[in-house]
Amino acid sequence: MKRLLCLLLVLCFMPAISVSAVQNYRVELSAPEQVNCGEDISLRFSITSIPAEGLCGMDFEIGFDGELVAIADVSLTGFPQEGNWCYSGRIVNDKYFLFVYDNYNETAGTPCSVYGGSDVTVTVRFKAKMGVEGTALFTVGSYGSVTGTSFTEEGPVSVYGLGASNKSVLITYDPVGDRREELWYTKNGVMYVLPYTTAAQLADAGVLYDKDSEVKAEEAFAAMGDSFGFSDGTVAADIMIALDVNGDGHFNTADYLLMRKYLCGQTVLTETAYYAADISGDGTVSTVDLAIARDLLKTGTVL
Repeated sequence: MKRLLCLLLVLCFMPAISVSAVQNYRVELSAPEQVNCGEDISLRFSITSIPAEGLCGMDFEIGFDGELVAIADVSLTGFPQEGNWCYSGRIVNDKYFLFVYDNYNETAGTPCSVYGGSDVTVTVRFKAKMGVEGTALFTVGSYGSVTGTSFTEEGPVSVYGLGASNKSVLITYDPVGDRREELWYTKNGVMYVLPYTTAAQLADAGVLYDKDSEVKAEEAFAAMGDSFGFSDGTVAADIMIALDVNGDGHFNTADYLLMRKYLCGQTVLTETAYYAADISGDGTVSTVDLAIARDLLKTGTVL
């Protein structure tokens, strides 16, 4: 029997995204305007001109038409073999949440394994389903950007960067134009974050900041106050106990990192830890829970 043609007029929002002054982010959709059933459609995320501090991870939200296409696989190119690069993905309501990262916090102070000057690409390969036809619309956005907790189809895609221990990296920005900095660094194996930190705030705290160089994040952290690295959110006591994944009595970045290791297949969780890590309450621990954890730690509120 003659196969039906799958008419997939492929569209992609944000063909070019400027993440910061030194990072260029591009989304490319590799497909003709019309493909046959069973044929591939490749969505490529390319990052060029990586700054000297290196690159540690990326997270994406990809919207697609589940009745017309299915995700076939994910591949990474340009990532050095010496890194612990892996990815974790989850499909929820025709949205694919993809989290690609290097487990750089395994040893405190370990720098990123993708260094400045490298070009890296993540390819998500879709396959047109058999026996159906229509128009598939692809959208690309981010989850966990500094602008808030909601999904956005045209917001910035977060690119996480981390330099050597106790150094900061500008990693994302507000799409409205009000640039904000996030300072990331490791200390004793724990990742610390100073979200919503502006140059003016740092100056008020007595910390010098120069966009053309680096400010020592440890100095900024000490000046801005210790709240497990998240300066603008306080997690309520009952939430802290309920979401205590590692069992130390607190919900902080250590729990966040343990969830990441689990999603990458690098550790196992006890029944109690698994229950705590299932923040969304859907019965599974996924990148959705990881994104909620990051927003919760930053804002102190539950989605």
